[in-house]
Amino acid sequence: MDALSETEASPPPVAIAVHDTIPEIAGDWRAFASKAAGTLFQTLDWCAAWHETVGRTRDTTPLIVTGRKADGTLAFLIPFGLRRRAGLRIVEWLSAPHLNYGFGLYDTLFLEQHGGTLKTFWPEIRAALPRADILHLDAMPPEWRGVPHPLAFLFTAPGANATYILHLAGGETDNVDGRRSGGSRRAARKRDHKLKAAGTFSFGLPETTEEAHAVLDAMFAQQEARLRELGIGAPFDSAVKGFFHRLVEPPSPLAPYRVRIDDEVVATALGGIHDGTYYALVLAMTDGPLRRLSPGDSVLRHTVAACTERGLTLFDLAPGWSDYKAAFTDEEIPLHTAVRALSWRGVPVAATFSTRIALKRRIKGAPALWALLKKVRRMRARIMSG
Repeated sequence: MDALSETEASPPPVAIAVHDTIPEIAGDWRAFASKAAGTLFQTLDWCAAWHETVGRTRDTTPLIVTGRKADGTLAFLIPFGLRRRAGLRIVEWLSAPHLNYGFGLYDTLFLEQHGGTLKTFWPEIRAALPRADILHLDAMPPEWRGVPHPLAFLFTAPGANATYILHLAGGETDNVDGRRSGGSRRAARKRDHKLKAAGTFSFGLPETTEEAHAVLDAMFAQQEARLRELGIGAPFDSAVKGFFHRLVEPPSPLAPYRVRIDDEVVATALGGIHDGTYYALVLAMTDGPLRRLSPGDSVLRHTVAACTERGLTLFDLAPGWSDYKAAFTDEEIPLHTAVRALSWRGVPVAATFSTRIALKRRIKGAPALWALLKKVRRMRARIMSG
Protein backbone atom coordinates (compact mmCIF):
# COMPACT_ATOMS: atom_id res chain seq x y z
CA MET A 1 0.00 0.00 0.00
CA ASP A 2 0.96 3.68 0.01
CA ALA A 3 4.11 3.70 2.12
CA LEU A 4 4.30 7.48 1.93
CA SER A 5 1.16 7.75 4.04
CA GLU A 6 2.95 5.99 6.86
CA THR A 7 5.92 8.35 7.16
CA GLU A 8 6.38 10.61 10.14
CA ALA A 9 6.15 14.34 9.54
CA SER A 10 6.87 17.38 11.66
CA PRO A 11 3.87 19.62 12.39
CA PRO A 12 3.16 21.46 9.14
CA PRO A 13 3.22 25.25 9.14
CA VAL A 14 0.02 25.29 7.08
CA ALA A 15 -3.57 24.32 7.77
CA ILE A 16 -4.74 21.50 5.49
CA ALA A 17 -8.39 21.23 4.45
CA VAL A 18 -10.37 19.27 1.86
CA HIS A 19 -13.45 20.83 0.24
CA ASP A 20 -16.00 18.51 -1.37
CA THR A 21 -18.00 21.26 -3.05
CA ILE A 22 -16.63 23.85 -5.45
CA PRO A 23 -18.71 26.93 -4.49
CA GLU A 24 -17.33 27.01 -0.93
CA ILE A 25 -13.80 27.63 -2.23
CA ALA A 26 -14.57 29.32 -5.58
CA GLY A 27 -13.68 32.91 -4.64
CA ASP A 28 -10.30 32.07 -3.14
CA TRP A 29 -9.61 29.59 -5.95
CA ARG A 30 -10.15 32.13 -8.71
CA ALA A 31 -8.04 34.78 -7.01
CA PHE A 32 -5.22 32.34 -6.24
CA ALA A 33 -5.08 30.97 -9.81
CA SER A 34 -4.39 34.46 -11.15
CA LYS A 35 -1.04 34.62 -9.33
CA ALA A 36 -0.06 31.02 -8.54
CA ALA A 37 2.19 28.69 -10.50
CA GLY A 38 -0.02 26.21 -12.33
CA THR A 39 -1.76 25.25 -15.54
CA LEU A 40 -5.11 25.88 -17.18
CA PHE A 41 -6.33 22.45 -16.09
CA GLN A 42 -6.38 23.27 -12.39
CA THR A 43 -8.17 26.62 -12.70
CA LEU A 44 -11.65 27.17 -11.32
CA ASP A 45 -13.30 27.70 -14.70
CA TRP A 46 -11.91 24.47 -16.15
CA CYS A 47 -12.62 22.26 -13.14
CA ALA A 48 -16.07 23.69 -12.35
CA ALA A 49 -17.27 23.34 -15.95
CA TRP A 50 -15.92 19.79 -16.10
CA HIS A 51 -17.54 18.73 -12.84
CA GLU A 52 -20.92 20.19 -13.77
CA THR A 53 -20.93 18.20 -17.02
CA VAL A 54 -18.56 15.24 -17.31
CA GLY A 55 -17.93 14.80 -13.59
CA ARG A 56 -21.56 14.17 -12.78
CA THR A 57 -21.74 11.36 -15.33
CA ARG A 58 -18.57 9.77 -13.90
CA ASP A 59 -19.81 9.80 -10.29
CA THR A 60 -16.95 12.09 -9.25
CA THR A 61 -16.91 14.14 -6.05
CA PRO A 62 -14.54 17.13 -5.85
CA LEU A 63 -11.74 16.88 -3.29
CA ILE A 64 -10.16 20.32 -3.37
CA VAL A 65 -7.09 20.18 -1.13
CA THR A 66 -6.00 23.53 0.27
CA GLY A 67 -3.06 24.54 2.40
CA ARG A 68 -3.30 27.90 4.14
CA LYS A 69 -0.52 29.86 5.76
CA ALA A 70 -0.83 31.39 9.22
CA ASP A 71 -2.34 34.57 7.77
CA GLY A 72 -5.10 32.57 6.06
CA THR A 73 -3.80 33.01 2.51
CA LEU A 74 -3.44 30.01 0.25
CA ALA A 75 -0.08 28.29 -0.07
CA PHE A 76 -1.41 25.65 -2.46
CA LEU A 77 -4.62 24.31 -3.96
CA ILE A 78 -4.76 20.83 -5.51
CA PRO A 79 -8.01 19.83 -7.25
CA PHE A 80 -8.45 16.09 -6.80
CA GLY A 81 -11.62 14.15 -7.43
CA LEU A 82 -12.97 10.94 -5.92
CA ARG A 83 -14.42 8.68 -8.61
CA ARG A 84 -16.42 5.57 -7.84
CA ARG A 85 -15.99 2.69 -10.24
CA ALA A 86 -16.98 -0.96 -9.81
CA GLY A 87 -17.13 -0.56 -6.05
CA LEU A 88 -13.70 1.09 -5.85
CA ARG A 89 -12.92 4.65 -4.80
CA ILE A 90 -10.22 6.27 -6.95
CA VAL A 91 -8.49 9.56 -6.16
CA GLU A 92 -7.42 11.29 -9.38
CA TRP A 93 -7.11 14.75 -10.86
CA LEU A 94 -10.42 16.57 -11.05
CA SER A 95 -11.14 16.75 -14.82
CA ALA A 96 -9.09 13.63 -15.63
CA PRO A 97 -8.79 12.41 -18.33
CA HIS A 98 -9.64 15.74 -19.97
CA LEU A 99 -6.43 17.56 -19.20
CA ASN A 100 -2.96 18.02 -20.67
CA TYR A 101 -1.24 18.29 -17.29
CA GLY A 102 -1.79 17.28 -13.69
CA PHE A 103 -0.05 19.86 -11.54
CA GLY A 104 -1.96 21.99 -9.02
CA LEU A 105 -1.69 25.66 -8.01
CA TYR A 106 1.16 26.84 -5.80
CA ASP A 107 2.60 29.93 -4.14
CA THR A 108 6.14 29.83 -5.54
CA LEU A 109 7.70 31.60 -2.55
CA PHE A 110 6.12 29.03 -0.24
CA LEU A 111 7.53 26.23 -2.38
CA GLU A 112 11.00 27.75 -2.28
CA GLN A 113 10.80 27.90 1.51
CA HIS A 114 9.92 24.19 1.64
CA GLY A 115 12.38 22.77 -0.85
CA GLY A 116 9.97 22.79 -3.80
CA THR A 117 8.03 19.77 -2.52
CA LEU A 118 4.92 18.92 -0.52
CA LYS A 119 6.37 15.65 0.75
CA THR A 120 6.40 16.92 4.34
CA PHE A 121 2.70 17.73 4.12
CA TRP A 122 1.59 14.55 2.37
CA PRO A 123 0.77 12.52 5.52
CA GLU A 124 -1.66 15.20 6.68
CA ILE A 125 -3.14 15.55 3.19
CA ARG A 126 -3.68 11.78 3.09
CA ALA A 127 -5.30 11.86 6.51
CA ALA A 128 -7.66 14.65 5.41
CA LEU A 129 -8.79 12.82 2.27
CA PRO A 130 -11.75 10.45 2.58
CA ARG A 131 -11.30 6.70 2.46
CA ALA A 132 -10.11 5.54 -0.96
CA ASP A 133 -8.63 2.46 -2.60
CA ILE A 134 -6.35 3.84 -5.31
CA LEU A 135 -4.40 7.00 -6.04
CA HIS A 136 -4.08 7.44 -9.81
CA LEU A 137 -2.52 10.72 -10.95
CA ASP A 138 -1.58 11.01 -14.60
CA ALA A 139 0.08 13.49 -17.00
CA MET A 140 2.49 14.98 -14.46
CA PRO A 141 5.49 16.92 -15.83
CA PRO A 142 8.69 16.94 -13.76
CA GLU A 143 8.41 20.73 -13.79
CA TRP A 144 6.26 23.43 -15.34
CA ARG A 145 7.62 26.82 -16.37
CA GLY A 146 10.65 26.35 -14.15
CA VAL A 147 8.72 25.14 -11.08
CA PRO A 148 9.54 21.53 -10.07
CA HIS A 149 6.44 19.41 -9.57
CA PRO A 150 5.66 19.57 -5.83
CA LEU A 151 4.20 16.05 -5.96
CA ALA A 152 7.16 14.48 -7.79
CA PHE A 153 7.80 12.26 -4.76
CA LEU A 154 4.62 10.39 -5.73
CA PHE A 155 5.81 9.48 -9.25
CA THR A 156 5.84 5.72 -9.80
CA ALA A 157 6.59 5.39 -13.53
CA PRO A 158 6.96 7.30 -16.79
CA GLY A 159 3.66 7.86 -18.54
CA ALA A 160 2.67 6.45 -21.91
CA ASN A 161 3.07 9.86 -23.57
CA ALA A 162 5.37 12.84 -23.57
CA THR A 163 4.17 16.33 -24.37
CA TYR A 164 5.51 18.92 -26.80
CA ILE A 165 5.84 22.69 -26.55
CA LEU A 166 7.06 25.62 -28.61
CA HIS A 167 8.67 28.66 -26.98
CA LEU A 168 7.24 31.71 -28.72
CA ALA A 169 9.53 34.54 -29.78
CA GLY A 170 9.52 36.98 -32.66
CA GLY A 171 6.88 36.22 -35.27
CA GLU A 172 5.45 33.33 -37.25
CA THR A 173 8.59 33.14 -39.39
CA ASP A 174 10.74 32.57 -36.30
CA ASN A 175 8.32 30.17 -34.63
CA VAL A 176 7.27 27.99 -37.56
CA ASP A 177 8.90 28.72 -40.90
CA GLY A 178 12.36 28.71 -39.35
CA ARG A 179 11.84 25.05 -38.41
CA ARG A 180 10.86 23.89 -41.89
CA SER A 181 12.89 23.15 -44.96
CA GLY A 182 12.67 25.46 -47.94
CA GLY A 183 10.65 22.87 -49.83
CA SER A 184 8.19 22.50 -46.96
CA ARG A 185 7.71 26.27 -46.73
CA ARG A 186 7.10 26.57 -50.47
CA ALA A 187 4.58 23.71 -50.40
CA ALA A 188 2.72 25.36 -47.51
CA ARG A 189 2.56 28.67 -49.38
CA LYS A 190 1.18 26.92 -52.47
CA ARG A 191 -1.50 25.17 -50.42
CA ASP A 192 -2.42 28.44 -48.71
CA HIS A 193 -2.73 30.14 -52.11
CA LYS A 194 -5.07 27.42 -53.38
CA LEU A 195 -7.06 27.47 -50.15
CA LYS A 196 -7.59 31.22 -50.42
CA ALA A 197 -8.55 30.84 -54.07
CA ALA A 198 -11.32 28.40 -53.11
CA GLY A 199 -13.46 31.19 -51.68
CA THR A 200 -13.42 34.03 -49.17
CA PHE A 201 -10.73 33.08 -46.65
CA SER A 202 -10.93 34.24 -43.05
CA PHE A 203 -8.97 33.32 -39.93
CA GLY A 204 -9.61 34.33 -36.35
CA LEU A 205 -11.71 33.85 -33.27
CA PRO A 206 -15.52 33.72 -33.41
CA GLU A 207 -17.06 37.17 -33.26
CA THR A 208 -20.04 36.13 -31.13
CA THR A 209 -20.85 33.47 -28.55
CA GLU A 210 -23.35 31.98 -30.99
CA GLU A 211 -20.61 31.61 -33.60
CA ALA A 212 -18.29 30.07 -30.99
CA HIS A 213 -20.85 27.34 -30.31
CA ALA A 214 -21.24 26.75 -34.07
CA VAL A 215 -17.46 26.44 -34.47
CA LEU A 216 -17.38 23.83 -31.70
CA ASP A 217 -20.16 21.84 -33.36
CA ALA A 218 -18.29 21.84 -36.69
CA MET A 219 -15.09 20.83 -34.91
CA PHE A 220 -16.76 17.92 -33.12
CA ALA A 221 -18.24 16.60 -36.37
CA GLN A 222 -14.94 16.87 -38.25
CA GLN A 223 -12.87 15.27 -35.51
CA GLU A 224 -15.30 12.41 -35.02
CA ALA A 225 -15.26 11.67 -38.76
CA ARG A 226 -11.47 11.63 -38.78
CA LEU A 227 -11.19 9.37 -35.73
CA ARG A 228 -13.69 6.94 -37.23
CA GLU A 229 -11.38 6.65 -40.24
CA LEU A 230 -8.52 5.83 -37.88
CA GLY A 231 -10.56 3.26 -35.98
CA ILE A 232 -10.56 5.28 -32.77
CA GLY A 233 -13.71 5.57 -30.71
CA ALA A 234 -15.36 8.99 -30.60
CA PRO A 235 -14.00 10.98 -27.63
CA PHE A 236 -16.89 13.45 -27.56
CA ASP A 237 -19.98 12.09 -25.87
CA SER A 238 -22.77 14.48 -24.93
CA ALA A 239 -21.18 15.28 -21.56
CA VAL A 240 -17.80 16.17 -23.07
CA LYS A 241 -19.47 18.32 -25.72
CA GLY A 242 -21.46 20.00 -22.97
CA PHE A 243 -18.22 20.66 -21.08
CA PHE A 244 -16.64 22.57 -23.97
CA HIS A 245 -19.87 24.39 -24.79
CA ARG A 246 -20.08 25.51 -21.17
CA LEU A 247 -16.44 26.65 -21.19
CA VAL A 248 -16.90 28.74 -24.33
CA GLU A 249 -19.49 30.92 -22.60
CA PRO A 250 -17.97 34.29 -21.63
CA PRO A 251 -15.78 34.99 -19.82
CA SER A 252 -14.07 32.04 -21.48
CA PRO A 253 -10.52 30.68 -21.24
CA LEU A 254 -11.00 29.00 -24.63
CA ALA A 255 -9.57 30.28 -27.91
CA PRO A 256 -11.31 28.46 -30.80
CA TYR A 257 -9.30 29.81 -33.74
CA ARG A 258 -10.88 28.80 -37.04
CA VAL A 259 -10.30 29.03 -40.78
CA ARG A 260 -13.40 29.66 -42.85
CA ILE A 261 -13.87 29.47 -46.59
CA ASP A 262 -16.97 31.50 -47.31
CA ASP A 263 -19.36 30.32 -44.56
CA GLU A 264 -17.79 26.89 -44.00
CA VAL A 265 -15.47 26.19 -41.07
CA VAL A 266 -12.77 24.06 -42.71
CA ALA A 267 -10.34 23.86 -39.77
CA THR A 268 -10.28 24.63 -36.05
CA ALA A 269 -7.46 24.88 -33.54
CA LEU A 270 -9.21 24.83 -30.18
CA GLY A 271 -7.03 25.83 -27.27
CA GLY A 272 -7.19 27.40 -23.86
CA ILE A 273 -5.14 30.33 -22.58
CA HIS A 274 -3.76 30.75 -19.07
CA ASP A 275 -0.73 32.54 -17.66
CA GLY A 276 0.97 33.29 -20.97
CA THR A 277 0.45 29.80 -22.39
CA TYR A 278 -1.75 28.52 -25.20
CA TYR A 279 -2.80 24.92 -24.46
CA ALA A 280 -3.81 22.98 -27.58
CA LEU A 281 -6.92 20.87 -27.03
CA VAL A 282 -8.36 19.80 -30.40
CA LEU A 283 -7.13 20.23 -33.98
CA ALA A 284 -9.77 19.38 -36.58
CA MET A 285 -10.28 19.92 -40.29
CA THR A 286 -12.87 19.21 -42.93
CA ASP A 287 -13.20 15.78 -44.50
CA GLY A 288 -14.42 17.42 -47.71
CA PRO A 289 -12.51 18.27 -50.92
CA LEU A 290 -10.52 21.07 -49.26
CA ARG A 291 -8.84 18.60 -46.94
CA ARG A 292 -6.18 17.92 -49.60
CA LEU A 293 -4.98 21.52 -49.07
CA SER A 294 -4.13 20.83 -45.40
CA PRO A 295 -6.33 23.47 -43.75
CA GLY A 296 -5.26 22.00 -40.40
CA ASP A 297 -1.67 23.05 -41.04
CA SER A 298 -2.87 26.49 -42.11
CA VAL A 299 -4.98 27.09 -39.01
CA LEU A 300 -2.16 25.92 -36.76
CA ARG A 301 0.41 28.23 -38.35
CA HIS A 302 -1.98 31.16 -38.15
CA THR A 303 -2.75 30.31 -34.52
CA VAL A 304 0.95 30.32 -33.61
CA ALA A 305 1.26 33.77 -35.20
CA ALA A 306 -1.85 35.03 -33.37
CA CYS A 307 -0.56 33.78 -30.02
CA THR A 308 2.79 35.46 -30.66
CA GLU A 309 1.01 38.74 -31.40
CA ARG A 310 -0.94 38.38 -28.13
CA GLY A 311 2.35 38.24 -26.24
CA LEU A 312 2.04 34.61 -25.16
CA THR A 313 5.33 32.87 -24.43
CA LEU A 314 4.50 29.14 -24.65
CA PHE A 315 2.52 27.12 -27.18
CA ASP A 316 1.64 23.73 -25.73
CA LEU A 317 0.92 21.08 -28.37
CA ALA A 318 -0.53 18.58 -25.88
CA PRO A 319 0.56 15.02 -25.03
CA GLY A 320 1.05 12.37 -27.69
CA TRP A 321 3.18 12.44 -30.82
CA SER A 322 1.86 13.26 -34.29
CA ASP A 323 4.09 13.94 -37.27
CA TYR A 324 2.80 17.49 -37.73
CA LYS A 325 4.23 18.46 -34.33
CA ALA A 326 7.80 18.20 -35.65
CA ALA A 327 7.46 21.62 -37.29
CA PHE A 328 6.00 23.23 -34.16
CA THR A 329 8.10 21.81 -31.33
CA ASP A 330 11.34 22.85 -29.69
CA GLU A 331 11.01 20.96 -26.40
CA GLU A 332 9.75 17.53 -25.41
CA ILE A 333 8.59 17.08 -21.81
CA PRO A 334 8.25 13.61 -20.29
CA LEU A 335 5.12 12.95 -18.28
CA HIS A 336 4.84 10.74 -15.21
CA THR A 337 2.15 8.79 -13.43
CA ALA A 338 1.49 7.98 -9.81
CA VAL A 339 -0.38 4.75 -9.15
CA ARG A 340 -0.56 3.70 -5.51
CA ALA A 341 -2.83 1.36 -3.60
CA LEU A 342 -4.45 3.10 -0.63
CA SER A 343 -6.20 -0.02 0.67
CA TRP A 344 -5.79 -3.76 0.35
CA ARG A 345 -8.72 -3.78 -2.08
CA GLY A 346 -6.77 -1.43 -4.30
CA VAL A 347 -3.60 -3.53 -4.53
CA PRO A 348 -4.56 -5.77 -7.49
CA VAL A 349 -6.25 -2.92 -9.36
CA ALA A 350 -3.24 -0.62 -8.92
CA ALA A 351 -1.05 -3.40 -10.32
CA THR A 352 -3.38 -3.68 -13.32
CA PHE A 353 -3.28 0.09 -13.90
CA SER A 354 0.53 0.07 -13.77
CA THR A 355 0.79 -2.86 -16.19
CA ARG A 356 -1.56 -1.20 -18.66
CA ILE A 357 0.41 2.07 -18.57
CA ALA A 358 3.69 0.19 -19.09
CA LEU A 359 2.22 -1.72 -22.04
CA LYS A 360 0.97 1.46 -23.70
CA ARG A 361 4.37 3.08 -23.16
CA ARG A 362 6.13 0.09 -24.72
CA ILE A 363 3.87 0.04 -27.76
CA LYS A 364 4.16 3.78 -28.38
CA GLY A 365 7.93 3.59 -27.89
CA ALA A 366 8.29 0.92 -30.59
CA PRO A 367 7.60 2.50 -34.00
CA ALA A 368 6.90 -0.84 -35.71
CA LEU A 369 4.40 -1.92 -33.05
CA TRP A 370 2.71 1.47 -33.00
CA ALA A 371 2.42 1.53 -36.81
CA LEU A 372 0.96 -1.99 -36.76
CA LEU A 373 -1.63 -1.03 -34.14
CA LYS A 374 -2.71 2.00 -36.16
CA LYS A 375 -2.98 -0.15 -39.30
CA VAL A 376 -5.17 -2.67 -37.46
CA ARG A 377 -7.38 0.16 -36.20
CA ARG A 378 -7.86 1.52 -39.73
CA MET A 379 -8.66 -1.93 -41.11
CA ARG A 380 -11.20 -2.51 -38.36
CA ALA A 381 -12.78 0.88 -39.07
CA ARG A 382 -13.15 0.05 -42.78
CA ILE A 383 -14.70 -3.33 -41.95
CA MET A 384 -17.13 -1.79 -39.47
CA SER A 385 -18.14 0.99 -41.87
CA GLY A 386 -18.54 -1.45 -44.77
